[in-house]
Amino acid sequence: MNLTVKALIRKFISYLTVYILLIISFMLFVTVSGYYLFIFDWPEDVPQIAMHGFLCAGLNALAIGIYVVAEKWKEKR
Repeated sequence: MNLTVKALIRKFISYLTVYILLIISFMLFVTVSGYYLFIFDWPEDVPQIAMHGFLCAGLNALAIGIYVVAEKWKEKR
């Protein structure tokens, strides 16, 4: 293969990966937030509320972390 074609394929895969990460981050954030705000029936016990609160915060932090990594990767290109 020509060097230009390899570089073009590498760049395409890089852009595709970045945008797939952005979509995954958005879907994770919206799904977790929507589930805990609209669907989840919060329990009566304080320990279970705390556990689910930390789980919600942790999953949203994961989504934001994926977003930050994808944006940094996009800036680098």
